[in-house]
Amino acid sequence: MTSAADRLKKNILLIIPNNQFNDAEMFGVLEVCTSAGVGRVVLSKSGREVAGADRKRFKPDGPIIDWDKQAGFSGKYPAVIVIGGKGARKSLWDDTIVPKILV
Repeated sequence: MTSAADRLKKNILLIIPNNQFNDAEMFGVLEVCTSAGVGRVVLSKSGREVAGADRKRFKPDGPIIDWDKQAGFSGKYPAVIVIGGKGARKSLWDDTIVPKILV
């Protein structure tokens, strides 16, 4: 049986909208990951630098299409967090890859 500590040694996945992500959500989760020593991979649909609703900029690790090609990936992520915001409706709700990741 795998312990919670062993599961968190792998990277968790954060999926963010292409623009207008919720800054407080995003940066709050990143801060918790850093404080807890948890690795994370952040992906967006485009993989390009994005701006939050409060105009803070962030460069994701890559595009969602490469979700299973990231360092620290081995079968499943121990946790997947989808960051909301105004842009989520436009770039994530109808995405065909996100449901495959969440299954």
